[in-house]
Amino acid sequence: MKRTLVTAAAVIIAGVACTTSYEKISDAEVDASQKEAALQVATKLWSRCSTGQHEKLASSEATPEMVDGLGPEKMAAACSSAKSQFGDFSGLDYAETWKPKSGPLRVYRFKGRFSNATTAPEIRVVMDGTKLSGLWIKPWSETLR
Repeated sequence: MKRTLVTAAAVIIAGVACTTSYEKISDAEVDASQKEAALQVATKLWSRCSTGQHEKLASSEATPEMVDGLGPEKMAAACSSAKSQFGDFSGLDYAETWKPKSGPLRVYRFKGRFSNATTAPEIRVVMDGTKLSGLWIKPWSETLR
């Protein structure tokens, strides 16, 4: 399965893929409000795939790089690709959270529920505080890659 890059801001957070510079956070250490913000923004974006009514991200919910890099056209293209690979989006299930050994970013990994997916793909949501800083859909892996 090919990987689908959802954001043009990948250069900013390309280090997310390197497990040597990230460590898994125990569930007890996860910031519940930040986790909920990650779930809400990802669910909102992927739920719009069924309606096709994509909107520009608000500056209150995303970093400036994501507001500029993940416009309606890019999200529509990501939805089209995801739909052809996995079917219709129906929800997210939290899996785990990772953090860099230094810096404020948090990587929330969700398993996406899609109608035709035999294995749930990963929806990776990177948060900088309460703002979306990165978003991917990719095949699930037991380790952060």
